[in-house]
Amino acid sequence: MKLENYSVRELEEELEKVLGKSVHLYGVYHVGGGSISQTYKVLTDVGTFFVKVKSSQTLPKIFEREMSGLKFLKETNTISVVNPIGCLQYEQYNYLILDWVEEGPKVDNYWEELGKSLAKLHLNTNRYFGFSEDNFI
Repeated sequence: MKLENYSVRELEEELEKVLGKSVHLYGVYHVGGGSISQTYKVLTDVGTFFVKVKSSQTLPKIFEREMSGLKFLKETNTISVVNPIGCLQYEQYNYLILDWVEEGPKVDNYWEELGKSLAKLHLNTNRYFGFSEDNFI
């Protein structure tokens, strides 16, 4: 599936459902894909978004689970995580909408800071082993 195949109004309507407000679409740009989903940069008057698209025939809950995992990671305040916006199903496709993240400047201590953040993340404990649901992160 390609987002380019939808009319502008169809895309705006679907984004409005997730965002809860009126949306004017400026552009859709394919940025890649793999064996599971295609990805797009979506420019609107309310922000720029990263949209993942995949068939709902296989792994139908993958995006809901990915969003749940991202929200959990974000709530730990230990590591920088993209803001998950929402999920939707339209026709036979599932969509995950995330904030678009621009590439930042290169920093010399990136790997050191990532390691520290991951260590902080793993200090979060729970009474039980594992996550509250099966996921794909």
